[in-house]
Amino acid sequence: MCKELLVLLIFCFTLFPVILYSVIRIVKENDKNIKGKYAAKFFIFLFIYFCIPFYKIIDILPFQHNDIERAFKFDYNDKFNRERYGLIFKKKYKNTYFVVGRELNANRYTLDIFNCYSKNSNGWRPVIQIFDEKTGHNTNNGYNIYYCNNKKDNITGIFINAFSSSANFKDNVKIEDKYGTQFDYIKNNKNEPIKYMNENNYIYFGIVEQNIDDSYYIKIKNKKIKLK
Repeated sequence: MCKELLVLLIFCFTLFPVILYSVIRIVKENDKNIKGKYAAKFFIFLFIYFCIPFYKIIDILPFQHNDIERAFKFDYNDKFNRERYGLIFKKKYKNTYFVVGRELNANRYTLDIFNCYSKNSNGWRPVIQIFDEKTGHNTNNGYNIYYCNNKKDNITGIFINAFSSSANFKDNVKIEDKYGTQFDYIKNNKNEPIKYMNENNYIYFGIVEQNIDDSYYIKIKNKKIKLK
């Protein structure tokens, strides 16, 4: 079972019956005023329905994801339960896991996934949902910055990489922030640097022991970057 399949099942058992019922009532009704009222109610229902955050509701359900690998697979497998992404990096700090995932069996130009997971009574749950508008992604001065703030732990994990192949974003890159956070490039289980999108540049990571706000900034090679 995966999250995408659960959302699809919810649509099948809630949305489709309502659509079918509403269409039949509208088509069979001869009175234009009543037909119009049915149609208006139907469109209001659709608007409200698609505003419901089903992905977040699923996270409330009592599925026990007590290890981070299982939680990650639940979120990122496709609706046929095939593994699309695998974890290539995980870092646990306090009650939070910071993770990087990558498309399986891909060689180059993969879309890396950056997220963090918080622990609750049902196990590990993502802080950033797959389709959240606020993805924690900032592109600035040639750098990709992904940040994930777990307010429960009062910490923010920040991943930094360069999307230009000529950026020479490897070891000894000078990265600072307003809190004096230490940023180091991440490694795989073979102690090798993990390269962004399987190319040349390294991925740097640091844990800010703050819930960052609008005043937060990072300096990369002495270039000041604000995230919000």
